[in-house]
Amino acid sequence: MAICLSPGGSTIYNSPRFSDSLMVATQDGVVTLIPDNNGWHRSHHGLTGHHVCALVREPDSGRYFAGTHDAGIAVSDDGADWQFSNAGLDITNVFSLAAPDGRVYAGTEPAAIFVSDDLGDSWRALEGFENAPNRDTWMFPAPPFQGHVKTFCFDPDDPDHFYVCVEQGGLYSTRDGGTTWVEHTAGMPNDAHRVLMHPTRRNRIYLCNGFFFNRSDDGGKTWFEMANQTSSIGYADALLCHPNKPET
Repeated sequence: MAICLSPGGSTIYNSPRFSDSLMVATQDGVVTLIPDNNGWHRSHHGLTGHHVCALVREPDSGRYFAGTHDAGIAVSDDGADWQFSNAGLDITNVFSLAAPDGRVYAGTEPAAIFVSDDLGDSWRALEGFENAPNRDTWMFPAPPFQGHVKTFCFDPDDPDHFYVCVEQGGLYSTRDGGTTWVEHTAGMPNDAHRVLMHPTRRNRIYLCNGFFFNRSDDGGKTWFEMANQTSSIGYADALLCHPNKPET
């Protein structure tokens, strides 16, 4: 199994054995690395010329998905040969991907969520997201001044319960698969980058962005500012936890 690394896709893995390959999303395609006695070496370079922001592997099928900033979503069954598959995807600037429970989700700029129920053969807009609270305030400060869906975080016990970070717009969650949404960052800076759910304490979530690093112990209803504990953190983007040591 290949480990996939990308800003808007998979970043945390837990496996009983070492991976035999590493796939990395870059601004010039997907680079695949394989190890030998002398270290890691590039074995393949796919999707050259495309800025790949998100990369995930759907665990049941083994199919790989790559979200690009210019051409939508590419799929591959072997991690080497890629084909774009954008049927129903009417926004092709893709920032984030997630693949829980057989479904595949894509977050875009302008901020929208698309979902595929057939492993990327077709896509449909998650229409409920259009009615998320304060949507009219979402805006990114650089041209073209449009907010985007930066990352997803799914409850492993309930795939209809997940969080979405909108940059800049805030942290949102749904418990019904995206029909209705709750905003969790009202009154806080809305530059949400990444949210993590504690693997065993589901109500504990961590949120980082361009202004703060916070923890919530009630699913995002109230927040504890962790600046005193982590004063060296300024602009936080990526956020990881150890899958076997969830307090790390």
